[in-house]
Amino acid sequence: MKKVIKKASAVVMTAALAVSMVACGSNNSEMSYTAGTYSAKVTGMHDMTINVTFDEKSITDIKVEHEETEGIGAPVVEDFTAKILEGQGLGLDVVAGATLTSNAMIDGVADCVKQAGGDAEALKAIKP
Repeated sequence: MKKVIKKASAVVMTAALAVSMVACGSNNSEMSYTAGTYSAKVTGMHDMTINVTFDEKSITDIKVEHEETEGIGAPVVEDFTAKILEGQGLGLDVVAGATLTSNAMIDGVADCVKQAGGDAEALKAIKP
């Protein structure tokens, strides 16, 4: 009986490990874009223009013109830009106290992804 329980436990643990590896290993390696630079106008605390550059397989650059509040929204712009470029995903947690800026960044990049022919909803499932 103990052997059956041990084997069942091993099977369950292996399955759990496999599922977690697939979930954590999600990326946009299958994503494709029309290369170029695309622009979106969004509003955080103030109007923002987000310019996103793509090659055929990835987001290569993000430039944001903004007047977000120093010490509150401005750091979110910098942080989100770095995280999106590094992780190639939009599944970012909104920053408390800078909700408008957080959502504007995600929505603006998502708009550019759509313009480039990518799947913004799929990127929102990827936590960078």
